[in-house]
Amino acid sequence: MLDFLITILNIFFNTFNWKGKASRSEFNSYIVFILIVAFIIGFSIIKLMSEKDLDEQTFDHIINIIAVLLYMPFISLSIRRLRDMNRPIWLHLLYYIPFVGIYVIYLQCTETSRSNSGW
Repeated sequence: MLDFLITILNIFFNTFNWKGKASRSEFNSYIVFILIVAFIIGFSIIKLMSEKDLDEQTFDHIINIIAVLLYMPFISLSIRRLRDMNRPIWLHLLYYIPFVGIYVIYLQCTETSRSNSGW
């Protein structure tokens, strides 16, 4: 559990680090972290909205802030992961095409390439 938290902290500290590589375990840990955070926040917001403690505009602001804070490290991490796999970095743009992004995430969860690409 401590390794998981250290990995997540390293990902956030390397948000604007575009050089280097990211391991498969680092990428998978961040995906699991995003799922856990989404699950917790989703249930919290549903509970708050059902009790009428949270209006729709506040809900939108909370979701947007969390999405930006979680997505910025993901961009850097996925680019470093693609570099580790010796794949072109432009593949990151495929995330923005529905259903193709799921395939790119699948590729990033596969084995690391063993060739020396200079990164």
